Amino acid sequence: MKIDRVNDAIKLASILHEKQYRKAGNVPYISHPYAVGLVLTMAGCKEDVIIAGILHDTVEDSEYTLNELEIRFGKEVAHIVRECTEEDKTKPWKERKKSQINRIKDSNLEVKYVKLADLLHNLNSIYECLENDDNKVWKSFNASKDEIKWYYKSMIEALNSNVEESSYILLYNELKIYYELVFNR
Repeated sequence: MKIDRVNDAIKLASILHEKQYRKAGNVPYISHPYAVGLVLTMAGCKEDVIIAGILHDTVEDSEYTLNELEIRFGKEVAHIVRECTEEDKTKPWKERKKSQINRIKDSNLEVKYVKLADLLHNLNSIYECLENDDNKVWKSFNASKDEIKWYYKSMIEALNSNVEESSYILLYNELKIYYELVFNR
């Protein structure tokens, strides 16, 4: 793995997510892409998957384009980020989520790894916030707790791809555990 490309992704994500914060809590947003990249690194994913994990929200949450991403990091990174990006944020929440679920269902393993690491860190963050204040967490989202539960359950089903790769199975099982911890309290 070329550390220069990963460092370049970290620097870019830091710039593009500057002044952004996580929905629940006063945590700088950049902690999320870093955590996703770390999960993917620990799972033994290849460099392009790790880079895509670090950059998975840049197109969705900044003015940076997929074309710029492809020029800087290559077609595979841009493809993974494209598949993990909501297509049209002007559409209603549930419509956007259904579209994303359907896309992930048919995605390749690299895309599923990034989405799995993304959801795993999100549920981990929600769980940590729930330990402090149950009501505050759910008020920070653009959907109800029941809708969010539906989304995560649907994504878990979409990510269940009968993959035999042990690191994917471990992450997938961890995601299911966090789902239970968050929604079945």
